[in-house]
Amino acid sequence: MSIHADDTPTTDEIFYARALAILVGPGRRMAAFMRFCNLAYWFSVMAALGWLASQALDRQQPVVVHRETLLSPRIRPGEPVRVSYEISRLRTCSTDLSWALYDGAQEIHSFGPAHVEAAGLPGRETFTRAWATPANAAPGEGHLRVVLAFQCPGNYLQALYPVALVLPDLPVVIEPRR
Repeated sequence: MSIHADDTPTTDEIFYARALAILVGPGRRMAAFMRFCNLAYWFSVMAALGWLASQALDRQQPVVVHRETLLSPRIRPGEPVRVSYEISRLRTCSTDLSWALYDGAQEIHSFGPAHVEAAGLPGRETFTRAWATPANAAPGEGHLRVVLAFQCPGNYLQALYPVALVLPDLPVVIEPRR
């Protein structure tokens, strides 16, 4: 190593000084900053994974059906099947309704999905719903199957994979056309 009269380091000295600084590592402030950034990164990753897990585990039914009463046990083709429901709403969620009528020949006539926006407050309620039937339904004993698919606000995974509720089948007698 040569020392110049004006004490300016040579390129080799600058190179070795940088290499020594790299070997020694960052200064205290830089090390503390890097530790903080590392902790912030892993905290963010863990928070995102926790949020995603809570979204995936939120599969509770938002509605409890206490009673469904068939109001029109005998219908003619094309007439709606009227059903009275008594439910307890645990959360307010938008719903996609799908229903199928199995007619006297056990052919499946599917309807829906019909989208119903979230309405009402949590609590117990009673309402009547008329389910459409096809005009070409075969006479005989059949049944009505209703499927509800819920998408609750704040859960973004339920838009991809909704919470489904299949109600018990209701027996319906389809009478011949007049």
